Amino acid sequence: MNFLNRFIVILSVFLSAFLLFVIEPMVGRMITPVFGGSAYVWAVCLMMYQGFVFIGYLYAHTVAPRIGKWHLLIVLIPIIQLPIHVAGNVAPDFPIIVLITRLLKHASFPFVILATNAVVVQWRFAMANNNDTREPYDLYVASNAGSLVALLAYPFLIEPFIGLKMQQLFWNVGYGIFVLTSVATWWVLRPNIVTSGRVRHEADLTGDKLNLRIYLKWFALSVVPSVMLIALTNKVTMEVGSFPLMWVIPLALYLASFILAFSNRSLLRRYWVELSWLFIFACTLLLHWWLILALFGLFFLMCWLTHYELYHLRPDKQKLTVYYLVIALGGWCGGLFSVLLAPKLFTGFYEIYFLIAVNGLIFVGIGKRLDIGWWKDASLLKAVVRLSVFITSIVLITYQWHYNFIDAAHVLERHRNFFGVYQIRARQTNDGQDYIELRHGNTIHGRQYIDKNKRRLPLAYYYNGGAFHRVKHLYGNPVKMAVIGLGCGSMAAWLHTGDELAFYEIDADLDAFVRRKFTFLNSSAGKIEVRTGDARLQLAEESDATLYDILIVDAFTGDGIPVHLLTKEAVQTYFDRIEPDGVIVFHISNRYYDLRGVLKSLAIHFDVNAAWTEGRDGDVPPELCVKPMLFCMTKNNWIIKQLQDFGWQPLDDMSTIYNTLAWSDDYYNILRPIYESYVRHLR
Repeated sequence: MNFLNRFIVILSVFLSAFLLFVIEPMVGRMITPVFGGSAYVWAVCLMMYQGFVFIGYLYAHTVAPRIGKWHLLIVLIPIIQLPIHVAGNVAPDFPIIVLITRLLKHASFPFVILATNAVVVQWRFAMANNNDTREPYDLYVASNAGSLVALLAYPFLIEPFIGLKMQQLFWNVGYGIFVLTSVATWWVLRPNIVTSGRVRHEADLTGDKLNLRIYLKWFALSVVPSVMLIALTNKVTMEVGSFPLMWVIPLALYLASFILAFSNRSLLRRYWVELSWLFIFACTLLLHWWLILALFGLFFLMCWLTHYELYHLRPDKQKLTVYYLVIALGGWCGGLFSVLLAPKLFTGFYEIYFLIAVNGLIFVGIGKRLDIGWWKDASLLKAVVRLSVFITSIVLITYQWHYNFIDAAHVLERHRNFFGVYQIRARQTNDGQDYIELRHGNTIHGRQYIDKNKRRLPLAYYYNGGAFHRVKHLYGNPVKMAVIGLGCGSMAAWLHTGDELAFYEIDADLDAFVRRKFTFLNSSAGKIEVRTGDARLQLAEESDATLYDILIVDAFTGDGIPVHLLTKEAVQTYFDRIEPDGVIVFHISNRYYDLRGVLKSLAIHFDVNAAWTEGRDGDVPPELCVKPMLFCMTKNNWIIKQLQDFGWQPLDDMSTIYNTLAWSDDYYNILRPIYESYVRHLR
């Protein structure tokens, strides 16, 4: 095959993979305004993408070799679903089922067809060069390279500069180019594929039969990295945020390990990779503050080693379609386990640590024999390294069990579902006062005294005399309030007789969960209502309902911020639901994001008054109060003047806050708030 023909073949494989892994985060962006910013939204998407890949590989194995040129018509089927548009309401009780149905209905064909291309082209290449000693697996490297380029390009080059509608337009054009390269690739490989008027199928070729043991090895070596991929993604998106940048990092490491393993070039001797793994194991155990980076490193090396074994267990090229089919099945089963079974089996993200340890135990004997006979022929260094990894795996399992056992003594309630992991912990102040706190991941969402005489006293961000409390008392009584984000219901403690408060909470389980230990909701003097579902959608549907005096958006204290609640469309919905002299309060206390510039741009866009503060001292012990960062928007000049008297900074004095474009459902740049937060902390 000459250079031009080979270039066309590689381009087709690269382009299909690039388009596939651009559409993944792009569809995730479309789904977020509908299903919210939960980390599990992306996990379910990832599970479905793996399922689409399996269906594509199944087609490539069973159908594509038999239909020849008619495959080019199959490539046109995704046009039915273009442009992709995901919309509609979410059923709070069955969010996973609704999300799966939505993906099947609106985005399945492009994923499946693009997933088939790499395998179909590799099979054609193998058939067209049957007498060539070169393997077609280099094309798999090109496919993973296209995927990796797409994953890195999306958060850094595409999303920050191109709106969602323009992304769709460019993607549609790219798909048109892909169709042309598919035709060209078929033409390049066609003369050698057609024999006696029919297409040669792999069954027509001789070759050793593969036994069940080999299939099971392929399957096992595919399942473990897949489960680890989603488990790590869940943990990272829960701690840092659920948006494309955090989605693609684990997936990029996963694909990079494929590229290195399947490149057929030994960049490092295997036991040095294992030694690196051992080093990061030690760092994980000793350095808690380095945990996320250590997990990334462990995950990458684990995938590299596993895929390295998978590559060395590869069959002859005549069997490559069934090889990729089993790999895809293992990946999908791993996704199904992570999304559907792990939340039922574990009350926290414990599977991530156990998987690392289990993988350490598995790969010790996963080579040619599934036993420990490897040590007989191993060098001293290799034996020492593998034995060390084995021992460290046991230590990690023991450590995780011991840590959870000790930790459980302080945990009164724990709950894991589609929206994350909640814990109610028993704590004590320095002077011996008992209290409980609600945690979502590592973020505190409320505290309450155990003492019956102090239970009505709100703590954490909502303490009496604090910034939140000041805004509420500007309106006197009675007052109508809405709060996006339930937490433990602390703000219900402010209410007096005649006051009304509606909580909007996306997690239908949280209300019953917090009422088991916290009493703010049940003991409030005002009228309390908890409405489940995505707050933005709920507020939009209730446009004709009673207007609120105060609308508090309390959904950004967790490190996984729901970006769809900070767009022009969202803020317009908020203004539609408050009185003309009402106020919108954004709670933007956050470790990783400085959202003041985003809200400043939105205030300018809507031409309204605004002010912000970093909180004030209250009348509770310092260890129990957390000064909130609040940003208010209102058309009421008097409110802003009153807040200035309390030390709030008005919009006219926000020159030191960075400027940015107002976010919308079509465009947002998450990198800017991250950068500004980093710079702010350096100061």
